[in-house]
Amino acid sequence: MKRVVLSLVLFMVLEGVMVGICAAQRKGDPSAEALAKIRAAAPKQATAKPKSARKMLVLSYQSHNAGRFAGEKALEIMAKQTGAYEMEIVSDKAALAAAVMPENLNKYDAVCVNNSTGGAGKANNGKTLVENLSDYVAGGGGLVGIHSATDNKFGEVFGGFFSGHPWSETVGVKIDDPDHTLCEVFDGQGFMVDDEIYQFTRIYSRDKLRVLLSLDMAKTKDKGKRADKDNAVAWVKQHGKGRVFYCSLGHKPQIFQDPKLLRFYLDGIQFALGDIQADMTPSIVDKYTGEYTGALVIEGKEVWGLAQVIAEGNGRYRAALMCELWKTDPEDKQFRVELTGTVDTDGNVPLQGDGWTGALSGRQRLTAQSGSGKFEGKWTVRTSPTLGAKPPQGAIVLLPFEPGKAPSLDEWSNKKWKTLKTGAMEVRGGTTFSVRKFGSAKFHVEFRCPYEPTKRGQGRGNSGVYLQRRYEVQVLESFGLKSKSNDCGSIYGVANTKINACLPPLVWQTYDIEFQAAKDKDQQPTMTVYHNGILIHKDVKLPGKTTAAAASGLTPKDSLMLQDHGNKVRYRNIWVAEKE
Repeated sequence: MKRVVLSLVLFMVLEGVMVGICAAQRKGDPSAEALAKIRAAAPKQATAKPKSARKMLVLSYQSHNAGRFAGEKALEIMAKQTGAYEMEIVSDKAALAAAVMPENLNKYDAVCVNNSTGGAGKANNGKTLVENLSDYVAGGGGLVGIHSATDNKFGEVFGGFFSGHPWSETVGVKIDDPDHTLCEVFDGQGFMVDDEIYQFTRIYSRDKLRVLLSLDMAKTKDKGKRADKDNAVAWVKQHGKGRVFYCSLGHKPQIFQDPKLLRFYLDGIQFALGDIQADMTPSIVDKYTGEYTGALVIEGKEVWGLAQVIAEGNGRYRAALMCELWKTDPEDKQFRVELTGTVDTDGNVPLQGDGWTGALSGRQRLTAQSGSGKFEGKWTVRTSPTLGAKPPQGAIVLLPFEPGKAPSLDEWSNKKWKTLKTGAMEVRGGTTFSVRKFGSAKFHVEFRCPYEPTKRGQGRGNSGVYLQRRYEVQVLESFGLKSKSNDCGSIYGVANTKINACLPPLVWQTYDIEFQAAKDKDQQPTMTVYHNGILIHKDVKLPGKTTAAAASGLTPKDSLMLQDHGNKVRYRNIWVAEKE
């Protein structure tokens, strides 16, 4: 009987807090004028039609900043105007023990923690509030965090803990992921905002979160503690089977009078509720793949060394250790050893192979040693010197590149290719051809291979650039490999490259190709190719069309062709400077 009475009391308290707590006017509640501005800024319809009637529990307690109360009203107004969800609010910290119980949480599609601090107590089942909330999300629930939702124990579930707010002023915000579904409202354009900006240090990491917005440090005074100046503002993450959306904006009530930010919050809520599908893949999908450069000692002789680390899936990596190819004569390149290893419980990769042992610390250093040599390399980022090259006067632009703006496909035959607000287009729906046709010319092409660590050979980031629809310069994710005549940079089946100049997957690369067309059927065309600014082919004669060429007969001019091989390769900034 006592248990029944207690349950009834808890139910009455919880229901009373949820339904009635906001009825009375509180200090900090928005004025009538502020409410009108929130109402005018709030979306009038949902971005996605709810799959079912959605319910969201809002935990909004303890914090007394005006943003908390403005946030509550904004959430209520968006619910009413869009019909995307119904909501109930817990505004009394004393009610949390009952609210964050599994049987209560399971009534909701998502939980929103709005501008709340604390959260260190226990629920009525003896577990901590954090444990119950974590279990709920891991089981498939949604979680939304506004501003100080990370200024409490719940930061463990959100993926970052508050570590001060050095900024309370106007700052610049950049769009880290312009192509992301939840960032569409910003049209790829960063913005300035006046708010209290959080800094995250403990547990925050881009290899665990998909960062959507962060401080633009070129437009913001650096007051933070982070050496990497990585100050995230918003992100999503997967927690078990559940979905997490967090944005640190919302301390100042004016944030909830901004139409774009309210749409951003609504989209984040609909994502957490399960009505918008969005990518939760971490921003850094792999913190080991890449290049490490430093001193390499071989039998007492010191040269400049390079280790290229290749992902092979399931935590396994291969490191190719060699002389740095493009700084010395490629004909002298005989030294190459390969070491392999798997990520250990400390997050490092012990390496061994070819008589060498070593250790890899992701995005920091790689060391290796043997009886006759040693290597000490630091994480290095190499960029093509022709990346972003502007078309010369008179050049024909086939794919214009402007960050934040999806390119036009007017110059291409296949309109199914996906255009992105990063200024790129992605392979989709079959091979495409330039509408215009070309003979002798210089071609500038930028491409990016996807990250596909479990695939091998021709199944890994495959596409191709075909001049005159006949002669292919292979596009493939061949980073770190011993090049063959069907790897990236090769003239497919005709000429192998002596230097593998590839950059890692997800990094933009360049081809600068000088093509001399055949003037008659008795003449062979020639090709010179620079890959990421490195000469890999010089005046190579082309005896005939390469494999998978679309053209059959030889013509003075023909289209540039980009191949669809089933991989999500991206292209951008393609232009052609014709020769007489």
